[in-house]
Amino acid sequence: MFNKKCTVEYDGTFFSGWQIQNGVRTVQGEITRVLSKIYKQRILIYGAGRTDARVHAEEQVFNFISDRNIECKQLMAGINSLLPKDIVVTSVVDVPITFHARKSAKMKTYSYRIFNKDIRSVFCANRAWWVRRKLDLDILKGYLKYFEGERDFKRYCKNSIVYFTTIRKIYNIELVNDKDYLTIKITANGFMRRMARNIVGTAIMCSISKKALEDLDKNVYTAPPHGLYLTQVHY
Repeated sequence: MFNKKCTVEYDGTFFSGWQIQNGVRTVQGEITRVLSKIYKQRILIYGAGRTDARVHAEEQVFNFISDRNIECKQLMAGINSLLPKDIVVTSVVDVPITFHARKSAKMKTYSYRIFNKDIRSVFCANRAWWVRRKLDLDILKGYLKYFEGERDFKRYCKNSIVYFTTIRKIYNIELVNDKDYLTIKITANGFMRRMARNIVGTAIMCSISKKALEDLDKNVYTAPPHGLYLTQVHY
């Protein structure tokens, strides 16, 4: 048996998320269709994590196991020739049979992009959250710092009941300022559904209204999906 680890990037604008669902277009569905065509049999792929509708990925990882070996460069070229233009595989490597894209991951980094200007940009419509009001970055950094460390993020996820535990550890949150563009990078040992978007949305909205730090958990806001990117999966 052969195990392939693949890295893929995609524009999530016209996808209903990563995970296969009946009747809608998904990233996992498109990749599964292409691999099954190449291998002439049903191929199951395992992603490092799920992304919601309209969420993007700069470095999503998936793996699959098959009984037929295809040279990595040849396979990558074949996959990309069949994938739609909003998905591209950037790397294919052979890995031990024990490797699993999700279970082997140690950390993940998500990036959230904000366009902070009073006039909207057509180039950011599907790729960044347009926040008109000028943000005070010193205040925003203080709110973001609040989320670092290990704690219960139950209030910051959707459907917390489906998780064995809602405790996660955020190793670092970085705010990068590039003129009118802000990027919030969050690295943690795991993310629950909407956790990254809820952290960003809460920090942004509370910094605008200048709420006290101790009130953050009482006022959870969700940032829109199109500003979020899965940036890196750490192994």
